[in-house]
Amino acid sequence: MAATIVYSPVDGLPVFVAFTVEGEAASKANSRRLVQGRSIKSAKALKFFHTAALQVPNLSPPFDCEVAVTMFMFYADKRPDMDEAVLLDAMQSTFVFEGKGKDRKKRVIRSAIYDNDRLVRERHVFHAIDAERPRIEVEVQHLGETLAINGVLVAAAFSVHELGGFA
Repeated sequence: MAATIVYSPVDGLPVFVAFTVEGEAASKANSRRLVQGRSIKSAKALKFFHTAALQVPNLSPPFDCEVAVTMFMFYADKRPDMDEAVLLDAMQSTFVFEGKGKDRKKRVIRSAIYDNDRLVRERHVFHAIDAERPRIEVEVQHLGETLAINGVLVAAAFSVHELGGFA
């Protein structure tokens, strides 16, 4: 499915993005396992992470400011705990560090929604059931951003659901 992306006409940075991740979210908190004395994500959570990361749009540039995230999490049934943590991780850009000392540089492997989920300062998460099509509908917006359209200031705080749903 295509993402809806709105960029600021002033500086060209993203102010809003909406997209859908198909599949049922796995819980990060309830699905950890102990490996060599370390707690890591379960196989189900890792599989969901990789599947979700492939469906997250690659923003260029990604958000570099505080954001609000709204998620409508559709599960196949009532059993799973609602947990957005794995998807928030999958929405982060992926980096590798090359070199040593002063020459050490960070190289982007995959640009995503933001470089670090610490930028998420506001969350709105809703649970719903759709046995036929488990999914997560995601909206991310710049906190406090305003847009000027034809010289009129318009707040960017709108919802795709208010605009008639996802494409």
